[in-house]
Amino acid sequence: MSPLIDIFQQLYDTNHWALYNGNNWTPYLCAPALYWAVAFHHHDARTTAVMRQALDVMWLHRAMWLPDGVYKEGVKQYSFMAIEASTEILRLVQTGLGATLPQLRWDHIGKLHEYHLASMASDGRYVLSGLH
Repeated sequence: MSPLIDIFQQLYDTNHWALYNGNNWTPYLCAPALYWAVAFHHHDARTTAVMRQALDVMWLHRAMWLPDGVYKEGVKQYSFMAIEASTEILRLVQTGLGATLPQLRWDHIGKLHEYHLASMASDGRYVLSGLH
């Protein structure tokens, strides 16, 4: 995986859009870099830099979560993809570093379930009355 980390760092150093667009792919590209940094912390001198780079890029994703829980890109699959990778990163950072992940607006993300119900699981709100 070391050659892939070289590519991640090249993308970071050149401000390449693949990392710097901040969209739904940002957490998906940062999560493996962070896993690598934790796994190889004692074996590769680049791990601290990679961890800082990945967490730095995650700040760009912060604006994707709107105050009402809606994901800025508007497509429910993108929001699911982003929250899945973001929570992986959160668990990794909490477990490995004992830290939180301030790069994300957790107060906005807390309303994400409403957006998901309204956009892809609206049938889950349907309740039959009078049936027991």
